[in-house]
Amino acid sequence: VFVTGWNDRTRKFQVRFEPIAQAAGQVSESNLIEQRYGLRVMRARLHQAHFRREVLAAYRNRCSICELRVRPLLDGAHITPDSADGEPIIQNGLAMCASHHRAFDRKILRVTEDYTVEVDRDQVSAQDRAGKTTLLDHHGQPICLPKDEAQWPDRERLAAV
Repeated sequence: VFVTGWNDRTRKFQVRFEPIAQAAGQVSESNLIEQRYGLRVMRARLHQAHFRREVLAAYRNRCSICELRVRPLLDGAHITPDSADGEPIIQNGLAMCASHHRAFDRKILRVTEDYTVEVDRDQVSAQDRAGKTTLLDHHGQPICLPKDEAQWPDRERLAAV
């Protein structure tokens, strides 16, 4: 739909209905993003919801790095990923907020076998205030662990990451 006119006296718009590609001069071809959809077959990780629930319960519904307690923003992060035959057990998981989980998966942030946070400082600019607060301020800090030591992250898995 394109607005082609306005009548101030009657306070009405004049509109034109036509496909975007036909609206000469209205939208350039270089700015056009065509909406396209396709069907995709995926392998769903049916165990993931249970894994997340168990990991978050062990960590008392908080990020193991920053202690964020907003449950919808928390993930059960695999230490050894599913794709590498990582088991869906609490000892192969860390409760992480979405930002720390993404940094962990991309090897910007890691947790050492002595449960300390390490941040790849080359990936985060010291002038980036948000990066400093979100990542660099946690460098060298211990993670928050489950109360039950039997649920702590497996040290061998952490060492292998």
